[in-house]
Amino acid sequence: MVDGNTLQRTLSEKISHLFEMVRAEDGRKLTVKQAVALIREAGAEVSESHLSELRRGVKDNPTIRVLEALAGVFQVPVAYLLRDEPDVVALVDSRLELREAMRQAKVLHISHAPDAGMSSNQQIEINRFLTRLIRDDVVKPAANDRGAR
Repeated sequence: MVDGNTLQRTLSEKISHLFEMVRAEDGRKLTVKQAVALIREAGAEVSESHLSELRRGVKDNPTIRVLEALAGVFQVPVAYLLRDEPDVVALVDSRLELREAMRQAKVLHISHAPDAGMSSNQQIEINRFLTRLIRDDVVKPAANDRGAR
């Protein structure tokens, strides 16, 4: 069970959230055009207008191939896009937040115990804890760094 803060989201809200949270290699938000190019590289066909309409909620009927490719582009499980299961949404959101905190702090890798055997709630709490640690370190400079900034 996840905490009560997880809202159910439509497909368009999930896609928009992914565009807000996931960055291209240059650190900028991914554009629809870039996402379409990556989806096509993955072997699925989608137009910029169709992806834009999915993102805005004008359409809500993508093929499974498009959803799989979109999930691959954003490195999330396809279940995140297919269903509105609070556990999956909360887990993916916690991973996205951790990934963004790591990107902002220029942390390339965190080594921790494998996820196998941990419940979704345990994984979420670890991700949230690591995110807080990284953000606190970024926001609060070390005592010896204060004079240098």
